[in-house]
Amino acid sequence: MRYLITGANGFIGRKLVESLSNSSDNEVFVLDLIFDQITKNQNIYQLNMDLLDIDKSKLPQVDCLIHTAALLGVDFVEQNPLETLMNNIRMLEPLRGYIQSEKGKFVFFSTSEVYGDGLKKSQNGDDEFLSNNPSKKIGLPELDDPRTSYPLSKIVGEFLTRLSNNFLILRPHNVYGPNMGIKHVIPQLIKKIDKVSDGDKVDLFNPEHQRSFCFINDAVSQILYLLDNDKQGIFNIGNPEEPIKISSLFEMIAFKMKKNISYKEVNQHKTSPGYRKPIIDDSFSNFTKLSRGLDEMINFYSNIDDL
Repeated sequence: MRYLITGANGFIGRKLVESLSNSSDNEVFVLDLIFDQITKNQNIYQLNMDLLDIDKSKLPQVDCLIHTAALLGVDFVEQNPLETLMNNIRMLEPLRGYIQSEKGKFVFFSTSEVYGDGLKKSQNGDDEFLSNNPSKKIGLPELDDPRTSYPLSKIVGEFLTRLSNNFLILRPHNVYGPNMGIKHVIPQLIKKIDKVSDGDKVDLFNPEHQRSFCFINDAVSQILYLLDNDKQGIFNIGNPEEPIKISSLFEMIAFKMKKNISYKEVNQHKTSPGYRKPIIDDSFSNFTKLSRGLDEMINFYSNIDDL
């Protein structure tokens, strides 16, 4: 099989590159601006290109294109909503030939944020938690929120992807693991907790929000299963087990790091989804326990210089 992976130097992208290139039967073309995180392999072919300024004639013919490239990150998106929206859509322009091809598979990485908040009011006025179901309609985000630019760009991407005869739309849910980058909730909590002393307080955003975290190895296993079985349609990627409040996540990490500290709630990212738990394909089980995954995260992020 010949694969082309955009955004290949990113967290999920490079893990897919690593797995797919382990087979001598595969040729893996990796497209990104830099490749400092990708281990060299004889089956990997680097394409140093910018999807926003690219010569389409230089793109290889492949059996499967996996489009992971995107502008993302809550802080970046909130500060650059127009750039996020327009450039994420523009990145798809040079890939239209693959989308419209009668041969090959087009795989588009969307986001769990297309589901909206994940909460609704029950008849008695209490919050009712809703698992994200790929067979249901997506939720319309708040249009006056800069953060909405990201899920909107993914909604447009999903629409274009559906023009393909053989498409796979993936909606990842809070995938985490070592070397994922510092601008995510678990690395940020580890960083904050590592810097304080017993008795201190740590700023915590949205402590009552709940997430189901999925370890990177489990996420990649799900993706490879869907590819190997030539699945088509829309699928969540994630771990439906162990949904946890951000406050409880903070307490678990602090306990593991042997810190006797507390938190104070900070009003930021107020439109962040209140609840995320995916409904996934029944083929997946035996997920990495959050406690074990956090041990690996703490070990990694407690031993890097910029922590």
